[in-house]
Amino acid sequence: MRPENVPELANYPSIRTFVLSHLSMQFGDVRAMLRLPTGDGDTRIENGCNFAAAATICNLISGISVVFFDRRRRPQGPRIPPRDRGARFRNLLNANYYPWQPSEDCAAKTDALYDLARNPLAHALAVLEPGQVPVSCEKTQDGLTQPQVNALDVAYDSGTLPPALEMDAGVWHLNVPCFYAAVVEMFRALICDSQQMQRTEACFARGELTD
Repeated sequence: MRPENVPELANYPSIRTFVLSHLSMQFGDVRAMLRLPTGDGDTRIENGCNFAAAATICNLISGISVVFFDRRRRPQGPRIPPRDRGARFRNLLNANYYPWQPSEDCAAKTDALYDLARNPLAHALAVLEPGQVPVSCEKTQDGLTQPQVNALDVAYDSGTLPPALEMDAGVWHLNVPCFYAAVVEMFRALICDSQQMQRTEACFARGELTD
């Protein structure tokens, strides 16, 4: 379900306020991009925003790993430097929240998402280093309908979707709609972890929004 609709958020008022006012619109940006291209004639938007949608989803994983995941109360004294962001990204994807299928090599796919998708999209216009495996960011040619987008938000309520990332003929194929649905499910599972959320709620209540 959409992040702002996760029922367990009612247990954490500070987190719920943050999700409603700040996070939900970022997931909404991805849903809007999944509708592209759209329109007719002079009003048609031709761009599909495949790279932009994939980059935003990777940014959401990274942000969730910093803001919501594995929060610790800092001891009194000088501020502790933030943890390595790459490690946090990987740790979140390997912490039993992301809906990996049993047959998937989650470690290899996590590395691919971080090293070949998240970093190049964020820092190098999606240009890879020589020898790196290319990643193809894919979705339907004509864009999804609104009902199809809505279905992604509840796809894991009654089943699973195909893996978002698959290797074929030496290329990683990233299915952007499936990636979005998996990260929505990842966020829901994280919110349902009361131990994690109690620590995060305490940090939010103190005004500590990043770790």
